[in-house]
Amino acid sequence: MAALIAYLSPRSDHMTHLTSLCPRGQSIKWVDSNQPIEIQRDQLDGILSVIVSPSYYPVELARMTKSVKLVQTLSAGTDQIDKVTLGEMGIMVSNNGGGNAISVAEGMAQPFKVSVLPKFI
Repeated sequence: MAALIAYLSPRSDHMTHLTSLCPRGQSIKWVDSNQPIEIQRDQLDGILSVIVSPSYYPVELARMTKSVKLVQTLSAGTDQIDKVTLGEMGIMVSNNGGGNAISVAEGMAQPFKVSVLPKFI
């Protein structure tokens, strides 16, 4: 089965984890965002969903990849993506807001615990 999901990034280091999250029977392919845009276009042909890291999907590439319907970021930020233009093209943009909330909360709690603990001992 052809991949319907692509990971557009200059690095492939998340591919093992992303592949493990794919539904049974689905696959994901890595597209190197450092390649010329024409090669990215060819590799994204037939792709429905693109996961981007960093959070950037150029309008020029969107105009060349008519099959893409969703751009998903791995971060909360989407400020480098032209959401209005992509929306007008029928492409949804989704972020991962709150995806690391537990980690941040735990990270913030540790210094607090260390600073408060001596007062109870």
